[in-house]
Amino acid sequence: MSDLILCIESSSSACSVAISKDGVLLGVEEENASFSHAEHLHIFIKKLLAKYSIAFSELSAVAVSTGPGSYTGLRIGVSAAKGICFVKEIPLVSVSSLEGFARHIIQQGKFETTDIFCPIIDARRMEVYFALYSQNGKEIQAAKNSIVDESFAEQFSKYKTIYFFGDGSEKCKAILSVLPNAKFIGNVCTSAKGMIEVANEKYVNKKVESLSEFEPNYIKPVHFSSSSK
Repeated sequence: MSDLILCIESSSSACSVAISKDGVLLGVEEENASFSHAEHLHIFIKKLLAKYSIAFSELSAVAVSTGPGSYTGLRIGVSAAKGICFVKEIPLVSVSSLEGFARHIIQQGKFETTDIFCPIIDARRMEVYFALYSQNGKEIQAAKNSIVDESFAEQFSKYKTIYFFGDGSEKCKAILSVLPNAKFIGNVCTSAKGMIEVANEKYVNKKVESLSEFEPNYIKPVHFSSSSK
């Protein structure tokens, strides 16, 4: 029997849903408009399942981006994923939004084995979330938040070539551009397609989350307001 995993990425302004079969992408529905998760997420899920004639009861698991990222987007995505898993009694798998983003970029190009990848997500004001990954997707620096100041670039100087991307990279570009090893990938968004490999590995190895205890990895303390993103 095939493993069908529904992947939900809602950590950024993009709303993205993908479905995989035994670790291979079947299809994706996504919209890169600004924070449209509430309007589009459930529609995308139903549309994608209908397109491939897959019933909710046939899903093996649901994978969700765990953060860091938009507080509102993460809450919507995690709530949807938990709801499906609870009703259908299937496992919940979590994938770091930064790892999924990095793998999505790595899958799209040809890179050197020494290349380093740094997804950067805007954390508002002069802060960002970031992490570092190798060309094979291995985590080098765990997700963290940082203030973008003159010392921010120093930690990246030891790498031969490092690619920066994400909505937070523009905020850092002036500071990071002083690095001779810095390269920038523009106009890219998070996508559920980048979650598939990690989600399948975790599901196969039974690294699943507790539905009652799982919460997004906000990294920063949460201060909800009408403008929280």
